[in-house]
Amino acid sequence: SQESFNDGDGFCVNPKDLSSVLKSFSDENATLEINDAKCKIKHSRGVVSLPVFDLNDFPAIPKDDIRFRLTLPSSIIGTWVSTARSFHSNDALFPALQGFCMTFDGNDIMFAATDRFKLFADTYTNDSSIGIDEKVSIVVHNKVFNPLLSLLSLDEKVDITIGTACVTFAVGDAKLNCRLIEGAYPNVKSIIPQTSVVDVEVPKSDLFDSVKRTLIVANG
Repeated sequence: SQESFNDGDGFCVNPKDLSSVLKSFSDENATLEINDAKCKIKHSRGVVSLPVFDLNDFPAIPKDDIRFRLTLPSSIIGTWVSTARSFHSNDALFPALQGFCMTFDGNDIMFAATDRFKLFADTYTNDSSIGIDEKVSIVVHNKVFNPLLSLLSLDEKVDITIGTACVTFAVGDAKLNCRLIEGAYPNVKSIIPQTSVVDVEVPKSDLFDSVKRTLIVANG
C-alpha cells in the first residue's frame, strides 16, 4: 500500500546501506515505516532498520537561471560519455579538463574531452535549432559520467536544461543536476587539423591487434 505525504516530507538514509538491503530481497513488495530516528523496511523475511538523518541536512538543489533547453537521443549521450571516460584529465591544476565540454552552436552540438595529450571530439546535428543567438560552451565534471550512464536506459531521450551555473539531465522521471566547472576549455576546433598530408585507411582489426602487441613493451 502507499501512504500520502505532505509537501516537504521526506527522509535521508545512507544510499549504500539501503542498496545492500534491497539487493538482498527477492522480487517482492516491501513496507517502509519512517520515524524520527529509524527507517524500518518490512518484508516476508523479516525487518531491517536503518538510521534516518535530518532531511534539512540534505543539500537542496541550487536555484539557477535557465539559459536554454534541448533534447538529445540517449544513444548519442551514451556513446559520448562512454568514450570520454578515457580522455578526461585528473590534474587538479587544470579543473576544466577534469570533465567534458559541450558546445552549442546553431543546430550543432560538439562534445569533447581531452587530457592535453589525447582528444576526443564529435559533433551531432540536432533536428531543430536550439534557439540561442550565440555559441555557448559548458564543462561538466567527470563525476557525472557513471550516474548519467546508469540513467540512459530509462528512456530513449535525454532532456538537458542548461543554466548559468548548473546543468540538469532528465531521463524519464529521473533527474541528475550538477554544477558546471568554471574556466576556459581549449579551442578544440583549432587543435584538430583541417587538412592532412597523408591519409591511410587500414582495417580496424589489424590496427587493434598491432596496438595490443605494442602495449606489451610500451612504457606506461
